[in-house]
Amino acid sequence: MIKSTVSKAATLILGFLTLTLLTSGCSSVDEALGKSKSAPDEFEVVVRPPLSLPPQFAVRPSDDTISQTAASTSSANAQASSLLKSRNTDASGYNQVFNLDAIEEDIRTKVDEETAGI
Repeated sequence: MIKSTVSKAATLILGFLTLTLLTSGCSSVDEALGKSKSAPDEFEVVVRPPLSLPPQFAVRPSDDTISQTAASTSSANAQASSLLKSRNTDASGYNQVFNLDAIEEDIRTKVDEETAGI
């Protein structure tokens, strides 16, 4: 029984070596295994479209457009400043800024109940 196992192993090794020797000369096997480098084809022509400019590239914005942009920017700044004025800017501590006293005691259980189905 030991002889048959040894002979099977020897046959397997001999077959593997024979297969390796037979396929080692094939260029397709070398390419598949990554042994050989593939040089780029110097006769292949790659056509690339020329660079082009977008339509009306040279047109500059008019003075009306610039004044409208400035007006919309100033109105946005006015809205932002009015919203920020409503905040308490006198608060200096973390608790004063975030008003931690207004947090409910059992907020975690309420959040867990509301998100139980998610």
